[in-house]
Order: sequence, then C-alpha cells, then structure tokens
Amino acid sequence: MKPVAAKPVPQEKRKEPKKPVAAVADGSTTDGNKYLKYLINFWIFIPAVVYFNMVSVYALNIPMQDDYDAILKFLTDWVMTPSFTDRFFMLFTQHGDHRILHSRLLYVWYYDLFGKVNLRNIIFISNIQLLVAYVVLVHFIKKAIPKYWNVVSLVAGFCIFDPSSYENATFAMCGLVNYGVIMFFMISLYFFTRPGNRNLVIALVSQFFCIFASGGGVMSALCLPVFLLLSKDKRRAIYSGALLVIGTALYYTHYTKGSDPAELHDPFSLMRIVRFLLHMMGSHFSFENGILAGVCVLLVLVLTFPLDIKKLQIKENTLPLICVLAAVGATTLSIAVFRSDYTAGEVASYWSRYLIYSHMLAALAFVFLWILFMGKKVLWPVMGVATLCLLYAYKDNYAYGEGCMAMIQRRMQNRPYYYPDAAKAKEIESHACRLGIYCIQDER
Repeated sequence: MKPVAAKPVPQEKRKEPKKPVAAVADGSTTDGNKYLKYLINFWIFIPAVVYFNMVSVYALNIPMQDDYDAILKFLTDWVMTPSFTDRFFMLFTQHGDHRILHSRLLYVWYYDLFGKVNLRNIIFISNIQLLVAYVVLVHFIKKAIPKYWNVVSLVAGFCIFDPSSYENATFAMCGLVNYGVIMFFMISLYFFTRPGNRNLVIALVSQFFCIFASGGGVMSALCLPVFLLLSKDKRRAIYSGALLVIGTALYYTHYTKGSDPAELHDPFSLMRIVRFLLHMMGSHFSFENGILAGVCVLLVLVLTFPLDIKKLQIKENTLPLICVLAAVGATTLSIAVFRSDYTAGEVASYWSRYLIYSHMLAALAFVFLWILFMGKKVLWPVMGVATLCLLYAYKDNYAYGEGCMAMIQRRMQNRPYYYPDAAKAKEIESHACRLGIYCIQDER
C-alpha cells in the first residue's frame, strides 16, 4: 500500500511556538509568564513595605478619640440590640457628619468572627485598603505610561505611602473611613473600565459603598458617571448616575446637619475657602508654606493636564487618571467649603495628617508631568529634578510622621483614656469590657 500523504495544514491554522518571556529594562515583558513580570517589578512596593513596617512598630490595641464612639460604643449597642430591623438601621446611622457603612460592617464582621475586637488588627485592615487603591493606581499608570511605568509607580508610591498621614496610619476608625473612600472609588473605577456584566455589578456595588463610606464618598462617586459619559459608555453611565442619585438621596434622608458651609456670597468667606484649599493642596510639601506649595501644585496640574490642545482631545489612556484627579479635587473643594472656619494652626496640621488627598495630588502631578515630557529628550532631566523634590519632601515627612506616631503611642500608653471626656470614655470601655468586646486593662 502506498503511504497516505499528510494533508497540508492551512497557513492560518498553524500554531506558532510560544516565545519565552523576555523581561526588558522598562519593566514590561514580551509574551509568556505574566507572573514573572510581577516578581521583577515587586520593588515598586518598597514604599508600602517601609510604611507598613512603621505601622507595625507604633500601632497599638488601644482606642483613641473616635474609636470609643465609632467602634466600642457601636458594638456595645449592637450586642444589646436583638432586633434585626433595628440593627439594619444602626448600620446607616450617622457618626458625626458621616455615614460609615462599610466600617460598621467590618466591626460587626470582626466581632462575630473572633468574639472580641482587636484595634491593632483593624488598623492593619484599614491600611490594606490604601494598598489596594495603590495597586489600582499602578494599573492606570501602566496603561498611560507603558514604558518605565514601574519607575513612575515607585515615585508615586513614596507620595501615597507618606508617614505624615499618621492619624490614618495608626488610628483605627480614621484610617478605615478615609482609606475606605479611596479604595472603593478606585475599585469601582477599575471595574467600570472592564467589559462584562459581572464587572459592572462589582463596579456598582463598590460605588454604593463609596457613597456610604463617608461624606467624601459622595463627591468621589459623582465623578464616576461623568467618567463613563466621557468614555462614551452611555449604558453604564445611566446605571452609575441612577445609583448616584438614589444613593445620595438615601444618604441625606433624615440627615442631621453638622458643619455649616461657608457663605459663598461673602467675599471674606471665599477668600478663606481659597486660602484653606491651597493650604491643603500644598500640605504634602510644607505646613508653614502650605499656600505657596499649593499654588505650585495647582500650576503643575494645570500645565501638565493630559489634553492634546491641537486636537482638543484627552490623551490616550489618561481618562481614568483624570477621573482620579477630579474625585480628589471635588472632595478637596467640598472639605474647604465645610471646614474653612478652622484656625490657621489647625489647617497647618489637619490636612496632611488626617487625610490623604494632598499626597495623591503630588503623585498625580508627577504622573502628569511624566506624560507631558514622555518621548522627549528632556524627560530624564526634568523628571530627575521632580523626583529629587518629592524624595526630599518624603524625607521630611518620614521624620515628622514617625515622630508623631511615637508621640501618639506614648499618649495612649500613659493616659488612662485618650479621649476628650475621660469619664465618658471609661463608661464606654467598661460596658464593652463587661460584654467581652474589649478590655483596655488587658493591653496595659
């Protein structure tokens, strides 16, 4: 018998052998094992490692300030309330000016799982939220800056994981609320950029939790439907806009007004708002010269805004980063309107230590500056100078932040109760201890 000749394989069906992974200097890889590139670029998390090491040194399982009301008293009331309906509405009740839904869900989850609350562990959970937000930001940076994205992400990481934000770092309630807003906004933005209905559901759920994370979450969530409209995704924009309207209406239902906004028609109030706003924007670089630093940050953001002037188009893959800037800017402006009656001394320390938006503005300014000079000969000299400026600020902020963390640690160890009203704090803690929720004497 004659051997049967093999049928020729059509050209389009022939499979090319897979090429091995080749890591290149800019951190990108060719085809192949995607996990290898993550290991190669793990050094972009150096700022996070330094930050978490500092948190590990100074975080204590001792309540401070709002921890007594927001955590211990809430869990005490939760245990003493048997009704499912009453418990449900307790999750949505105000804490000061804010509704802190996801924080309360986490307190309840932790208590139900372990039978008591450990504030040090909650501190680490709150800081993990910042890490998640940073990972999403790195994803958007990589899309906008395919080459040397890892270098840009590293410098941005030194801005994000800044120890001068020490109250977020070692204050359980504070970090969980403030970092929660950023995390849920970033997660929602990420999944809105992904196709598929499952990703849409995750994005909408994250947007809902962003709205109810605190008052700042409403302003951040406002930017999401606008982002989708600019992305020409009308269907998702409708869903996101509807959720924003419904969520905001529910947020302010039976809302008790706390801080009064400044009177915008009063020129002196407007001047105070502008001064407060600039002070906050520049607090990453300086407290004493915060207004001057804020003007410089604002100028950099305006001059480097990723817009193609000739075509009047937003530069490719930069829209998510612009959305992040819009959310930070909107939240910053709203805080300036409602908090601008603070004294100059409080402004000098309030913004950077308690919130993270000034650090995010510094990171975004660096990213936009890189995009502006990307592909030009002056890229490395310009970005070298910018990197040195940011690292110099990080050096000062590191020393300041560590010093303040140590100061707070000493206060919590030496004071019977780190709370304005010691008698009230003792009553809250004693009740929580009788119920087995938390006993401060176990940590002395």
